Parts: sequence; C-alpha cells; structure tokens
Amino acid sequence: MTRLTCDPATRRHVLRVMAALAAAPAWSQDAFPSKPVRLVVPAPPGGLTDIVARLMADGLQSDLRQTVVVDNRPGAAGLIGTQAVADAPADSYTLLMTPTSNHVLAPLTQKSARVDPARDLQPIGLALRTAGVLVVPSALAAPTLPEFIALARSRPGQLNYASSGIGSTNHVQTERFKALTGIDIVHVPFRGGAPLMSAVMGGEVQFALMDYATVEPALWSGRARLLAQTGTRRHVAMPDVPTLIELGFKDYDP
Repeated sequence: MTRLTCDPATRRHVLRVMAALAAAPAWSQDAFPSKPVRLVVPAPPGGLTDIVARLMADGLQSDLRQTVVVDNRPGAAGLIGTQAVADAPADSYTLLMTPTSNHVLAPLTQKSARVDPARDLQPIGLALRTAGVLVVPSALAAPTLPEFIALARSRPGQLNYASSGIGSTNHVQTERFKALTGIDIVHVPFRGGAPLMSAVMGGEVQFALMDYATVEPALWSGRARLLAQTGTRRHVAMPDVPTLIELGFKDYDP
C-alpha cells in the first residue's frame, strides 16, 4: 500500500489536481505552483514506490504546468526520505510518496526515528494497493512453499531472507511468517526493493516477501519463482500461484 503525504496546504492543492484529472477544468489562474515541486521517494530507483512516484510526477507536472522533480532518498526503512519531507518548509512544494511501512511501522520500530507522521505529515490519499508474493531464487531446490519450509527447518540459521529495511512492511510480515512456521532464517535488510530483488536473483538471499510489481521483471527473466501470494483470493496476474490461505495459513494477516 502506497500513500502520498505532505503538509496540509499541499493536500488542498493536490486534491484540486485530482479533481482536475476527473473534470479537466482549467485553473491556471491559481498562483500555485510558482516554482518546481519536489516529490520525495524514500527508496532507491527501480522499485514499486519509485515507479508509482514517477507516474504520479508525470500527471502532476502536466496538470500543475510546473516541473515536478522526483528525489530518491533511500535508507532506514524509508525514514531518511520521510524525515527530509518533515523537515522541509511547509510551503506546499514538497511531497512524499511512501508505502504504509514508512508511514506507520518504521517510526514505531526504530529508536532513531524523529518523525511522527501523525504529527508532522498530512496524508493526501491512497495511491494504490498491490498484491504481496513470497519469492525465492529459481535455482533454490524448493519449488513449493511446503518444500521451502521443510528446507528451512532442515537448515536452521543457514538461509537468509531479505527486506527493505528494519521496520519495513516485509520485515514485519516475514517475522510473522517465521513465527507461524517455526523456521529460523536470517534477516538481511536492504535499502529498497530493487537492490533486494537483485540479491534474490543472484542467490545472495533465499527468500523475500515482496509486492508483485517489483518481483515481476525477475519472473520474466526466469531468475525468481513465486511460492505463494498473500491475498484472500488469487490475483488475476497470478492465477497459478496459491494463496497462503489455500496453503493452510488461515491466521496469517498480511
């Protein structure tokens, strides 16, 4: 789940842009914006949040008739970019495209967090929802989820799993999965989805719980394999991939 957040004044302006996308009226008489708008992405280029932000930037740039600059600020499970926006002047020219983890989980799980999203940021709206998938390298000798669990149980502490950082959604979700299955796999945090998937494809890590959009290019190349998906029913893009509920994980809540 990805959100767009900013200060309250920007919220009003962007909501007007969203209305313009539907009704397409001309509102060039408005004084805002009189300079470029910065859209901060708390993740490296190439991941889902970055892709969505660039699509959003194109639409905003067209309707605002002003340059919208995408500014990647990865690190600390998104807190670096989130803090940069919280510290920016409340002048309506700085936006944040952030997944739910950056907005909720990371500030709660990292002692270094100085930002309080409820206090320092103003949500504008929900950009999209995405399907979650459990992915492994194609070369791993575990073609199904039960076989992966059996492999992990036979090699406690020897397999690695990747996340987008301590406190990120996939970090918390995978720890929940570990608790349900009783497996012991080692956490390896990365700075975002793109470097994470490179590690999966290269076999540096043996497991990740990711959004489908970030994983999809690795599936095209044949270097990654899906074991399951997190939705309550099979996604149209993955009709042959079972859900965790189908595989017996009725208590798993993604």
